[in-house]
Amino acid sequence: MKTYALFNVKGGVGKTTSATTIAHILATEKKQKVLLVDLDPQSNSTSLFALKDVNILTLLKKVFVENDLNVLKAYDYTIGDLLVNPDLDVHKVIQKTSYENLDILPAFLDLAEIEEKMKADIRTPQQFRLKQHLDKVANDYDYCILDLSPSINIININGLVLADYVFTPLKCDLWGIAGYCIARNLIQTVSSYNTKLKIAGCFFVQWDTRLSLGKQIREFMSGVMPDLYIDIQIRKSVKAEEMTYEHRALSDYASSANASVDYRKLVDYIVAKY
Repeated sequence: MKTYALFNVKGGVGKTTSATTIAHILATEKKQKVLLVDLDPQSNSTSLFALKDVNILTLLKKVFVENDLNVLKAYDYTIGDLLVNPDLDVHKVIQKTSYENLDILPAFLDLAEIEEKMKADIRTPQQFRLKQHLDKVANDYDYCILDLSPSINIININGLVLADYVFTPLKCDLWGIAGYCIARNLIQTVSSYNTKLKIAGCFFVQWDTRLSLGKQIREFMSGVMPDLYIDIQIRKSVKAEEMTYEHRALSDYASSANASVDYRKLVDYIVAKY
C-alpha cells in the first residue's frame, strides 16, 4: 500500500480538495483500491463522502437549540476511536463510499480533543497508534491518502509515521509557502523514526492565470527548489466550492472543469513517479 499525505500548516490551501480528488481519481479512473484517511478535526473529507441523508434544518435545531453535536456524526466509529482504543477493530471504522474502490476512515469534530486523551494513555507510544491499526489492512489497498490538518500535533505525526511521501498544496501567497516550510521541519523530524518518509513536492492550487505575480512566484519556486516543485498548477474553479454542497468528488461533480483536468495531470505525474 503506497501512502501519500497531503499536508500544509497553512489552512485554506485546498488540502482537502486535493486529497479527496486524488483519492477519487485513483479509485474510479485508475481502478485502484484506495483508502482515504481523514485526520482533520474539521472532517471535511468525511462530510464530502458521508452516505447519511440529512435535513439541514433538522440539524440546525439539534445543534443550536438542543446543543447535540452527536447528530452531526455520520458514523458510529471514527478515527478518534482508533487512536484511543488499541483493541478496536479497524474494519469496524473503515466505511464504504458511494464510489467503487474508495473507502474512508472517517473523522469527527471531537478529534480536536483526542490528543489530550492520548497523552493520558501510556499503554502504546503516541506516534504509532494509527500505524498499528492500518498495518492490519495494508494488503487490502493499493493506495492510502491522508488528509492531515493544518497544524503541528500528535494526530498529524501519527499520519506522517504511516506516509511514504508528503505532497503540499500551496496558494500563490507568502503564507502558504511559509506553512510549507514549517510542515517541512516536522516531516524532517518524523523521518528520524519513519525512514521511508520523503517530501515529494509542492504544487499550486486555486491558480489564477490572470495574475502576473503567479508567473514570478512560479519561476522563483522552480529556481530555488527544482527537485521539490511540481510544475502542475490546479486552476481556480468555483466547482471546487460547489462540490461540498453536492457531497460529490470534484472529478465526478465537474469532470470537465479546469481543476478536474489539472488534478488528472497531477495524478498521472504522481503515479508515474511515486
